[in-house]
Amino acid sequence: MLPSHYTTHLAGYYDVFSRDRILVLITEEFLADLRTVFEHLGVADKGFLPPGFDQARNAARSYRFLWLENLLVRSYRLLNRRGYTRLVKLILDSQVGELLRRLNQGRTPLPTLDPESERLLEDYFAPHNATLAQLLDRVSPLWVRQARGP
Repeated sequence: MLPSHYTTHLAGYYDVFSRDRILVLITEEFLADLRTVFEHLGVADKGFLPPGFDQARNAARSYRFLWLENLLVRSYRLLNRRGYTRLVKLILDSQVGELLRRLNQGRTPLPTLDPESERLLEDYFAPHNATLAQLLDRVSPLWVRQARGP
């Protein structure tokens, strides 16, 4: 069962819960309009936004020294697993890790997906997206292959 095969995961939930209890959104839909989630949950204040909601998180970057980024991530994970969650929070709040990331940021632009790989991925996911659209009884423009020129 692959993480990107959503119908496999959702089918189990639909076996247990009624459809009106489950809200399925694509990340772009969620970020564009949080009110949909609030309406589904019955939140009274539909205009509410959590603090920091509009701040970008985990933006893609290129690194000059990938080993340094890996060391940061592994250190956070190790400390968390060992129960030092307060220390991790203190480090994160201090922005030391972010400073290291900025200093380690590469100057080369991030690679783009070549057209052949893009088509390969679209072809692979097309039947899965069609099954998902059928399960949810809706189609998102993000799932449908864009019409391409020659």
